[in-house]
Amino acid sequence: MKNDIMNNLEQEEALRLIATYLGDDATAEERAELEAWIKDSPSNWDYFMKVKNIWHTLDKSIDPEDISTVDALDVVMKQISRKSTVIRLWKYFQTAAAILIIPLVLGGLFWERSNHTEKEKESGIYKEVFTSNGTRLAFNLEDGTKVWLNAGSSLKYPEKFTGNQRSVLLKGEAYFEVKSDKSKPFTVYTQSIAVRATGTKFNVRAFLDQNQTEVSLLSGKVAVSKTGQADNTVISNLKPSQHLNYDITTQQSGIVEGDMYKYIAWRDGKLLFRNDPLSDVLNRIGEFHNIHFQCTDRKLLEYRYHITFQNESLGEILEILKASSPMDFKIMKRNVGLTDGSVPSQEILIFSKRK
Repeated sequence: MKNDIMNNLEQEEALRLIATYLGDDATAEERAELEAWIKDSPSNWDYFMKVKNIWHTLDKSIDPEDISTVDALDVVMKQISRKSTVIRLWKYFQTAAAILIIPLVLGGLFWERSNHTEKEKESGIYKEVFTSNGTRLAFNLEDGTKVWLNAGSSLKYPEKFTGNQRSVLLKGEAYFEVKSDKSKPFTVYTQSIAVRATGTKFNVRAFLDQNQTEVSLLSGKVAVSKTGQADNTVISNLKPSQHLNYDITTQQSGIVEGDMYKYIAWRDGKLLFRNDPLSDVLNRIGEFHNIHFQCTDRKLLEYRYHITFQNESLGEILEILKASSPMDFKIMKRNVGLTDGSVPSQEILIFSKRK
């Protein structure tokens, strides 16, 4: 399948092969066919991983009827054969197939997991919501606070807020529109900072593998302090249209002012760069597409871009970057890892164009 855009027949056959593989029903020939198909193009790999993530993250103890789906699910499923020999897999795919086929708007590939440590049992049940690479999710907390969770992120929160505070734990990036309640401050905890608010709109970016943590405030006020500090050392009290950069390693911070939409455009499926270095561009692209970039020329990372991406494929994005800068790239061969179930990142080499 040389064409990255699968037609209905190709998609149906691919899903059948993936389903038989995930259900441990695939023959040696089917496994070989699936491996060859996955290696044929990056989009085939992405499609396989989305199906695999859905299968492994769906709780088999949950009745599929209790899982929310988008309205278009029935239309999608009518296009898919119900005569597959893996009916038990279709039962679960029926609740999530629209995520694979219909463009993502506010839904996403995610699951909720209840955690029951002794400490948590004292205060109630906690849930944890995850988003895989290439997806994002919008949902409401029990208090009416709206949350948008970006790709490759997770948010842990109580099923019901109790006491005199509302606390959540973030890994990755999320945008919050906090329901106002001055008697119960809302706090977002990350590995390095705590963002405290009563009612406001702000974005927090705190990926575990990055030294930079960022907070962007659109309206209201937030107090940003260091996590784990006995004296709750305040880093900054942000005002609207202020963006905070906090370096975890040096514990230094800086504030810039301006249009905050640049930092929350990901909610609308956009990647906005405004005089940003290539290093930042690659970080954002890598997070969303599960890509690991290697750059052989450090000076390239300082090259600045003023560009907006929306709905472009990874290949199209790379070609645009190449055409508008002195960089070139090479997509390295990826070991699919079907045997051990590993999920390796795609490696892409970045280097200077030959003169």
